[in-house]
Amino acid sequence: GVRAVGVSGEDGELLTARITDAALGRVGGDVFADASLVADLLNGGWLPVVSPIARDRDSGVGAGLNVNGDDAAAALAAGLGADELLFVADVPGVLENGATLTGIDSNAVAGLIARGVAQGGMRAKLEAAVSALKNGVRRVRIAALAGIADPSVGTIISLAPPSPRDSA
Repeated sequence: GVRAVGVSGEDGELLTARITDAALGRVGGDVFADASLVADLLNGGWLPVVSPIARDRDSGVGAGLNVNGDDAAAALAAGLGADELLFVADVPGVLENGATLTGIDSNAVAGLIARGVAQGGMRAKLEAAVSALKNGVRRVRIAALAGIADPSVGTIISLAPPSPRDSA
């Protein structure tokens, strides 16, 4: 089995965030990850399981903020310089008219959100995916649980559409 260890995003200031809407209370956005603690745990043979609680960057006492798990994962993947970020969902990927999209770019993401096709949790995953890509993650994929074992399933999100040369 895998040796897992639970850590809070507040541990070692792993995750920091800011209150983005005071009306929501202790909810944070603009998430940043200092992934050194996670890298050390991975290098030591541990699998960190991170709770998405961040330290408040703007508070002198660093009070905790609840952050969206997708945003925390995107920041952590970027902080680790990850080759891939996989968001596991309860659907096989991004769906449009009942069909799983195999690949979309950031413009298509914006369109799906604007048309109301991507809502709720899928919207959050797509926004976090684009953020991860903009911050250096090479590949982002949304898939069902089977996507952990099979890298060919799900929806791949990219910043730009593939060039004609890439699809040849």
